[in-house]
Amino acid sequence: MTTQKRKTTTKSDLKGALTRLLKEKDFEAISVSDITREAGVNRGTFYLHYVDKFDMMDQLIDEILQNILIILKEGNPKNKEEACPGIVKIFEYLKEDFDFIHAMTLNRFNYTTKLIQDFLYE
Repeated sequence: MTTQKRKTTTKSDLKGALTRLLKEKDFEAISVSDITREAGVNRGTFYLHYVDKFDMMDQLIDEILQNILIILKEGNPKNKEEACPGIVKIFEYLKEDFDFIHAMTLNRFNYTTKLIQDFLYE
């Protein structure tokens, strides 16, 4: 397996672990050890990718928001009829990552709300 593919797989495993944990308990109660144990990787591997659990959440949310922004820019609608395909694409994208987004919103922690607000104000 190539280094890039292994990195992508590890990050996917960590995201899946965080998603499962968010369905069980609040983000504030989740530790890096919880995430790595659930993902089946060691803590050192986690720290190769992220500074801490907040950095992990930052990167995951940023990825979602950046992908939505790309979809919006691609469409560049001039009127509401032209906006519909872009909106459909956004919902399709959100559906692909539904488990994580749903788990994150179940948590209702202020950290995520602040990140999204900061993004929207940019």
